[in-house]
Amino acid sequence: KNFKIILLTANRSHVTLYKQAIKFKVKNLIITNKRSFNYLSKKTKSMNIKVYNNYDNFDKFFKKKIDYSMSAISGINGLEPTIKMIRFCRKIASPTVTLFKSGPQILLLS
Repeated sequence: KNFKIILLTANRSHVTLYKQAIKFKVKNLIITNKRSFNYLSKKTKSMNIKVYNNYDNFDKFFKKKIDYSMSAISGINGLEPTIKMIRFCRKIASPTVTLFKSGPQILLLS
């Protein structure tokens, strides 16, 4: 009840991402697949939704630290967004495999 979703991300599931953005009134989306990014950019052009294609833009929509970040990307693919997210949130939930493989690097950043 008392939460606001600031950002949703996906690799190529643009249809699901779009539906979730509408349902939860999310204003920022990251989709890393180029074709999906192009499709979603066109679909949201007239809406108040910003679409990005990489994880380099966190500073554009996180003006202060957020309370919680949840990642569902396992393995090495989850490493980049998890590391880039650390400085913007107080708590991170990430798959154990991602944290296990990158534990020393993440400890240095936190």
